[in-house]
Amino acid sequence: MIKNKKNLKIGIFAGIIGFILTFLFGYLTTGTFDLRFPAVIGIGFFGGVYGGLKIRQMIISDEELKATLISLIAISFLIVYCLITLLGRDIGSRWTIILWVSTVGLGIIWIMYLSRILKQKRK
Repeated sequence: MIKNKKNLKIGIFAGIIGFILTFLFGYLTTGTFDLRFPAVIGIGFFGGVYGGLKIRQMIISDEELKATLISLIAISFLIVYCLITLLGRDIGSRWTIILWVSTVGLGIIWIMYLSRILKQKRK
């Protein structure tokens, strides 16, 4: 219970820092105050840090299979998002090539995680 509170506090702190930095740089680049974008980034920082700390805690407490499954699901969501984004784009643009390379990289990581899970289940 104590570790959950510590993880939550670290996640909230990271969310606040993410909100402030995004708000500051958003104002410096656009010259307007818009709270929607920094709020989303702040929530993303909070969720990412808290989730990462929880997965790390699972790995330390010998629940590595569960942590690997959670990581596999998160990577699956990223791959689906990238593929949906790529459907309507031309191949010639530089950003499309970067997105294709990152999607293939995520696919390789997904296959590595899947092989790791299968090896752990065989034991």
